Amino acid sequence: MKMDCKKLYNNAVRINIPEDLRASKSLDYIIQKEKELLDLEKRTGIEYVIGVWGNPLPRGHVIAYCLHPKKEADDIIKSQKENKESLMFGSWYFDKEWFKRKKERLQNYDWDPITGQVILKKVA
Repeated sequence: MKMDCKKLYNNAVRINIPEDLRASKSLDYIIQKEKELLDLEKRTGIEYVIGVWGNPLPRGHVIAYCLHPKKEADDIIKSQKENKESLMFGSWYFDKEWFKRKKERLQNYDWDPITGQVILKKVA
């Protein structure tokens, strides 16, 4: 099934993501964004995800973060695999499971400020 990605992008609700969620080391920020997503689900009864839209070149150039029902996001990803699109929806999104894993990493690991390597926090 081919989806009209341009139309979906134009109709999507933009969300402000001032700090890259993947790179963030702030547990408070991650919890805040997760809460916004869960509040939306509670109000609507629909599971939403934060999708990442970008241009294929330059690689990784994010043009918008948007809210999408999870089913729609899965369909967009499937459609893009089957049909080449110039406006790209990432092949992943931020959902409840992603936030759960991210919070766990932030609570259990630290980063060496010099090398950037991940270090297991000492458990008391």
